[in-house]
Formats: sequence, C-alpha cells, structure tokens
Amino acid sequence: MSKIKKVFLLFLFVFFLFQIFSVISINNSVFAESIIYGDINGDGEVNSIDYAILKKYLLGKIKEFDKPNAIKAADVDGNEEINSIDFAFMKKYLLGLIKVFPAYEKSTPTPLITATPTPTNSTPSEFAKLKPSITDVRMSELNRNSIELLWDQVEGAVLYEVLRDDVSIGTTSDTYFADLNVSEGMNHIYKIRAVNDLGESSQDSSNILVNTMDEVIDSNTVLSEDRYYINLSLEGGATLDLNGYALNVKGDFIQNRGNVNVNSGDLKVNGDYTIYEDGQLVMMNEGDYVGVGGDFIISNYDIKHSEGCLSEGVLEIKGDFVFESMLGYFSAGGNHKVVLSGDKEQAVKSNNGLGFNELEIRNEYGVKIETPIGINKMKGNYRVIGGMNLNYVGIVEGDVIVEGDLRLECPMLDLCGNRMVVLGSIIQGYEGPMVHVRINGGSIEVDGDYSMGPSAILEMMNEGDYVGVGGNFTMASNVDHSEYLTAGNLEVKGDFTQSNGPSNFAASGTHRTILSGDSVQTITFEYPGTSSFNILKLTKPINTGYIFNTSPVWKSLEE
Repeated sequence: MSKIKKVFLLFLFVFFLFQIFSVISINNSVFAESIIYGDINGDGEVNSIDYAILKKYLLGKIKEFDKPNAIKAADVDGNEEINSIDFAFMKKYLLGLIKVFPAYEKSTPTPLITATPTPTNSTPSEFAKLKPSITDVRMSELNRNSIELLWDQVEGAVLYEVLRDDVSIGTTSDTYFADLNVSEGMNHIYKIRAVNDLGESSQDSSNILVNTMDEVIDSNTVLSEDRYYINLSLEGGATLDLNGYALNVKGDFIQNRGNVNVNSGDLKVNGDYTIYEDGQLVMMNEGDYVGVGGDFIISNYDIKHSEGCLSEGVLEIKGDFVFESMLGYFSAGGNHKVVLSGDKEQAVKSNNGLGFNELEIRNEYGVKIETPIGINKMKGNYRVIGGMNLNYVGIVEGDVIVEGDLRLECPMLDLCGNRMVVLGSIIQGYEGPMVHVRINGGSIEVDGDYSMGPSAILEMMNEGDYVGVGGNFTMASNVDHSEYLTAGNLEVKGDFTQSNGPSNFAASGTHRTILSGDSVQTITFEYPGTSSFNILKLTKPINTGYIFNTSPVWKSLEE
C-alpha cells in the first residue's frame, strides 16, 4: 500500500473518532442541563408528590432532597433560592394557571422535557383576599441591629414570608420572625405575606416603618404606614399627623414644639411623653388613642389644651400626669377621656387649671391627686391617696375611696347609685358657687366630719339614699332644703348642728335621721321653728344619751 493511501486512511479514522466523541459530549451536556423544573423526586413528572416534598422542605421537616438535581428542580423561579415564592409557583403550575416556570425563561435555551400538569379540580379559596396584621415590633436597646416581628395568625396559612424593603428575607411557619441584620439608623419597611397549603399567597400586610436609632422629625409629616422608633423628638414647629396609622415609640417622645394630630391613629409611648413650649396634642376623632407607659408631662407658658383640641378619644397614662404652665390650662371637653391605669401609685399634679372631661381610674394601687381638679364624669373605682379637692365634677360611675379629706367646690356631684367613702372629712360649699350633692340611690360614708357651708345642697330624695357620718354633722347652708330632704337615711355618730339658714334642714316625707354615736351626742337647732328632723331614730336612752338645746325637734320619734 502506498504511503499516501495509508495517511489518508489514518485521517479518516481520526476524523471518525472525533465525531463519535463530539456526539457523546453533546449528549452528555444536554442530559446534564435538561432539568425538569418542579420534578423534585426525579420521576419525570411534576405533580402533587413534588408539591408535598417542597412543602416539607420549607417547613423544616426535611433538611435536604434525595435526588441529585432536586435543589435546582425546586428553584422554579430561577433566583437561586428555595422559598415560599417557589411554593406558590408550584401550586399555580399544578392548577394550570401557568404553563412554564419562570426558571426556564432565565436559563440558557436547551432541549426541554415538558411536563404535563396533573389535572386538579381545586378551586381557589378566599385566602388570597386575606391580609396579615402585624401586631408588635420589638427592638433591642443593647443591639440596635436587630428587631423582632409579631403578627396575628392567618387562618389557613402554613408559611409566612417576611419582606424588608420589598425584598424577601425569610420564611417561617410561626407568627414570629427575628431580623438580625438591620442597618442601624436607617428606615426599613417591613411587611408579611401568608401562603396556604395550596400555594396561594395572601395580600401583603400593611407596611410598617422601623428605625433602630433615635429619630428627629423636623418637618410636616403625614404618616402613610405604621412606624416604630426607639426614641423620637418633634422639632422646629412641625406638625405630625398620624392619619389613621400607629406610631410606636419604645423609649421617650419629646415634643419640643409643633402639633401632634392623632387623627384616628394610635400613639403609643413606652417611656415618658413630654410636651414643651408651644407644643399641642390634638385629639378630635372618636378613634384617637394615646398610650403613655411612663409620665405624661405638659410644660409650657400659655398653651391651652381645651375642648378645641381635646374633644374625643382616649389618653391612657401609666405614670404621673403633670401639667406645668404659667398662663395655660388643661380643660378637656366633648367625649375626651383620660385613663390612669398604672401598676403602682400614680400622681396628678398641676400649678394651674386642670379639668378632665372623663377621668377613669383603673389603678388598684391608688392615685394621689395633689391639686384641685375638675371632672365632668368620674368613672371606675377610685382610690384616691390623700385628700381630693374637686372644683368641678358631674356624675360618678363607680365607687370612690378618698384616703383623706374631700373638699367639694363643684356645681354638681351625682353619685348615680354608687358608693363614696371618705376616710377624712367632707367640706362642702364654703367657697365659690353653689355645690349640689345628689345621693341619687347611692351612699356617702365619711369617717370624720361632714360640714356644709353657705353654698351647699344635700339632696336625699330616694328611699335607698344613705349618708353616714362618723364625726360631727354641720348644716350651715343658706338654701331651703324642704324639697331636698324627703327620703333616705342620714346617720350621725357625733354632734348635730343646724345654723345659718332658717329652713336648711326642713326634712319631710320619709327622710330619717339616725343618731347612733357611742357617747353622748349634742343636738343644736338655731331655727327649730322652721328646721327639724322628720323621723328621728335614737339608739340610746333619750335622757342620758343625748343633749338637745330645744325639744321636740322632730315630727316622729323612734326609740
């Protein structure tokens, strides 16, 4: 054989081998890249079995997949992460809502094996209309790079996806998530998305803004989301409008200047809330709520917190209520309510006018009222430590215990069937306008004396009315009581004195006076001709237990 022929044959053999190896290489490459996205168990189909495996993986019931290509097959959105988004795409694929997974669109075109979705008769539920509600955010003062999120459980949810600044940062089957990689001093927007076992996603929760540093607001701001701060200051005369959202301050809130308009929102301050200079709190909507875990302090020169800015909503305080002003005053009206609900003794103090529309006490440890106050409505069971000076009061809804003297300079005190206990004495109507006490089916029990001055009225017109006096009872009113003392029982254990007004104790009807002291009691009538007991009940012998300046001073005697 010639040399040329041998060379030619060798060339053909080499070329043939090259072609064979090229085909093998190409086929191997195609085989390696031909992933069936969604086929996690590697059986060549995408069905409910793959869906169940993915669910177990996301819930942490399995830590890894059995098949070699399962990790890539499970990443059906092609973002190199396996999360609830892949879970949702799997469900949509099985329901026939999508024909191709997003991962195919992101990969290099290669021969694909198309899987046919398993037929299903499932009907989308109302789940997609639900909206998770974030209920709390916790921030660490020691580590300002972390937060904890809490939210309400969504019925039907098996997973929750947490998004920070519109980027998914994790999934959980609990209603709790800790973000340990927060950028210090930056505003971050969080929201929660729920996923059910059908792969459907709920609506996103409302946005919440979180800042793990102290924040200063110095320009007019209207909230468009719930916000959480460690400490907050309002400066520069700016207006902060909550606009129906929640503002949560873990520490203190200092309102140096400007207005806070609650505007149907919630303001919650875990620490102290202090209003300085020309700052003003505006609560004019029924749903307004301000909660203060520490002290609530207003310290200014002449700003008036009146019905013009405090007419609705609830201001709840767990610390002290302090009002300090040279010319200003605090005088709420409308339906505004202040609630004192501390878990220790609280104080109410002011150096100027202080008037509550409704004051509700939920503090079993008591409230020390160190200043004259006005109250349109007393609600709750009051325990007042020390004395109390009421320069205005309307109705009482609840029992009241005053651990000291009670001075009444208010136009009206209506017990509305409730009980008032005074461990000191009662001084009524010695200064200012007429002071009208209406027992109205309730009772007053005073351990000390009960003194009624020139501007005092005691109304007892119900059979269940009761006034009990452990000390002396003095009636020195200028008001004719012939129409006020018509029913009920007045019990006196000390001396009884009538003076000043001729008919100020003209009892009638079924009104009864009980003289029940342990020692001798002295009964004095300055005007026995026009004032007298209606029914007088004695608990001791009349000749040895009592001293009357004149007799008889009763219409009917019970011994």
